[in-house]
Amino acid sequence: MSPYEYLFDFKLELPTDRLTAALRVLEDILERRFIKEHLRKNIQFAIDQANTFVKRYYDSKYRWEEFEVDDQVWLHIGTVYRPKGRANKREMPRRLGPYPIVRKIFPFAYELDLPAGNRIHPVIFIVYLM
Repeated sequence: MSPYEYLFDFKLELPTDRLTAALRVLEDILERRFIKEHLRKNIQFAIDQANTFVKRYYDSKYRWEEFEVDDQVWLHIGTVYRPKGRANKREMPRRLGPYPIVRKIFPFAYELDLPAGNRIHPVIFIVYLM
């Protein structure tokens, strides 16, 4: 403790104090940069984990099955392929089939060998096939 500080309870700022303060500011900047980088890495890791979890969940629920020619598939009937004669949806069957696949149009559409009186277009999107 200096005599001035002892008498007046106040410390005078010396030139050496300014130099050490500048070094301390540099250390604070480096420490802040380190903390920000560390936080950024932790946040990126958490985001990657969340993305992996969401992708795994989505893939388990919505996976596209690929069918081959002559495979037997069921046609899932929703509101899209509802027969016209039935008003009550509780009386309707949930699926029709099985029908053989005639050809693969592209990876998401298949042509089925449907009966003539069905009034359903033979090219069906993969979502409606089971």
